[in-house]
Amino acid sequence: MYKELYRIGKQLPKRERFGIHARAEDTLLSCLTLSIQSALASKQEKVALLRSLQIRLEVVKQFVRLEHELEVLPAERYWMIAGQLRDLSRETAGWYNYAKRSR
Repeated sequence: MYKELYRIGKQLPKRERFGIHARAEDTLLSCLTLSIQSALASKQEKVALLRSLQIRLEVVKQFVRLEHELEVLPAERYWMIAGQLRDLSRETAGWYNYAKRSR
């Protein structure tokens, strides 16, 4: 997911690349960090980390949607990224629900 967002950033004008797109990339990198932390965390810590991960993924989705609405992202790239983010969000929700039940 991050690779795709990174590749798109190389093609954007400077203002967008270092503005909203940079925020989306940074937030997605923090999602990667949280997912690794969650995978390695104890059962007690896992639920809180996964909840933070869910929130950050929603923020990334909003950044990407805003990029599309501002016509920074082409429609085809937007739909591809939005689909990947939707899948990540579903997987995270499933992981969160499992972790919450097994505490």
